[in-house]
Amino acid sequence: MKKIFSKTFLLLLVVFGACRQENISPNPSNASTKLLASETGVTQTSLLNTAWTKKANFAARLRTGSFAFALEKQSLGFIGGGFSYINNTSTYYNDLWQYNPSTDVWTQMANMPGPGRADAVAFVIGNKTSVAYVGTGHTNISFASSDFYRYDVSTNTWQVRASLPIALTVASGFSIGIKGYIGIGDTNVGLNSTFWEYDQVADSWNQKADFGGGLRNQAIVFSVSGTGYIGGGLDNNSVTRQDFWAYDQGTDKWSVKNDLPVPGWGTGLAIGSYGYMAVNQQSFWKYFPLTDSWSQAADIGYSVDVFRSRSAFALNGKGYFGLGAKYVNGQPVYINDFWQYIPN
Repeated sequence: MKKIFSKTFLLLLVVFGACRQENISPNPSNASTKLLASETGVTQTSLLNTAWTKKANFAARLRTGSFAFALEKQSLGFIGGGFSYINNTSTYYNDLWQYNPSTDVWTQMANMPGPGRADAVAFVIGNKTSVAYVGTGHTNISFASSDFYRYDVSTNTWQVRASLPIALTVASGFSIGIKGYIGIGDTNVGLNSTFWEYDQVADSWNQKADFGGGLRNQAIVFSVSGTGYIGGGLDNNSVTRQDFWAYDQGTDKWSVKNDLPVPGWGTGLAIGSYGYMAVNQQSFWKYFPLTDSWSQAADIGYSVDVFRSRSAFALNGKGYFGLGAKYVNGQPVYINDFWQYIPN
């Protein structure tokens, strides 16, 4: 998930605005009452093609910087956590919501332990599992964090797992085979290029080769056919990058690929054997690993800034995108709509 506020701006929120953690009691029957009167939500309705289908709006409070994951075995998607800044109050969320594509219904699940957080990393190891892993992100306690958790949908419970050796936020993560990976991102003292492998059996972290593109945060990330990909984002000089890199698990090496079609930062995911990225306002692209090439896919048809800090997951050959924020007259306007993308 990607950060729409700079580190300086987030610190200013803590200093000059009220800051609170939102611990929402799991009660799906009250979902319709969870929107604050001060929240100005926008439901986008413009649709320029048939690849995108509007689904039920996200059921909880409006936010940005939420994590997302999908469990193929159960055919369920999940979105949780996030951040909002409304009426000079910053709120961090620790709730988790389940989306069922077959019924188009959102259901609140058990809250994530620890403080509410935004810009956390989530990944699922394998496609025949009932568990997901979530960690890092910024909270009302610390700009970056290292705590890490395991969620089991079969029991709707969370379990504390081994913390990362480094505190991170707006980091990037993916899984390959039986291992998970988290790296780059921002720390409490600056940007990061280190990269870490998680062993779920041993519940331990091992440092791997640093990201080949150097210091980076807010990057676009996905994994396809046993290879992890990271590109774009912002470097240590706040320059928007266009480079694109592949990680080989077997050799523990990064190799540079052809550049992204446009420089930027946004949301990435894999659908089948292809990667996709939603970057810079409404630009949506498809990546072909075999030819190391990109083609522009069907844009959703919004007007401006629609992919800012959007949450996304892939499930049953389809992509799902929702939440996030855009700016109107310099102020964030949070979006609670949710869309399904069917590749052509």
